[in-house]
Amino acid sequence: MAVLKSMPQMDVVDAFHGVLDFYRWCELVIVRKWPVFTVKTRSVPVQETAVRFAYPSTVASLISPEVIDAYKTMVSGYGLSWKDMMTRCYISGDKMYEERP
Repeated sequence: MAVLKSMPQMDVVDAFHGVLDFYRWCELVIVRKWPVFTVKTRSVPVQETAVRFAYPSTVASLISPEVIDAYKTMVSGYGLSWKDMMTRCYISGDKMYEERP
């Protein structure tokens, strides 16, 4: 990675497409090696855990506004989102969370 004094001409940027990545960040012009993303196979425990979180994430968009408001009331002051609480309730099963004093 290197910091440049100015952004190069567009034909230079285009010529290095796929090799170098030019971008601006906090008023700096930066060039770096083109990012390479390697997909790693996740471990079996991680894959099994992901399945537990997939369902509540999928159905969150189907929840009525009234239920979402109830979740928002539950999490007020906790620093959690309503979706965090919905997921916690789903994952924990029957366990109920104690009401705040």
